[in-house]
Amino acid sequence: MRLRNRYLLLSDAVSMPVAVALAYSVRFEGLSWLIDGQHDVAAWFLAVSVPGRLLLFWLLGLYRRLWALASVADLERVLAAALLGGGFSLFVGLVLLSGVGLTVQRMPISVLALDALFVAVAITAPRLAFRFFKRHAERRQGGRQLPLALVVGAGAAGQMVARELMAQTRSG
Repeated sequence: MRLRNRYLLLSDAVSMPVAVALAYSVRFEGLSWLIDGQHDVAAWFLAVSVPGRLLLFWLLGLYRRLWALASVADLERVLAAALLGGGFSLFVGLVLLSGVGLTVQRMPISVLALDALFVAVAITAPRLAFRFFKRHAERRQGGRQLPLALVVGAGAAGQMVARELMAQTRSG
């Protein structure tokens, strides 16, 4: 795993508990959920869902990409991971926690929906930011003349690099 993707893993791991707290706070219009008995449900949900979603994201390849060269296909992969992660969190919050007997209450559906939405934004934003800042830096360099390049045997990554090189020479 490349060093920059470790930061994405850390960002995802931190953003998930923040998303749950934010979803609960929006749903209950404040922090009353901390004293109404929902804090136990939230704690168990986080203990199960964060490692599960991180594993799911790992298996879907979100930590093996070079995000500065991300394409539409990579964005589709992130959105698919967000949908699958949302489905996993629905399963954990609605079925697993109360079904296994870890909690007496189930999680509110609105909290699960908000959590899925917030996590989708939280995992997409830093990855798109890599791409945005790379493009912004390229445009600031302006009319720099690039040397000729031959990309051989690099597969899909090589195709992306070739498209980027061609786009740079066209944009000036």
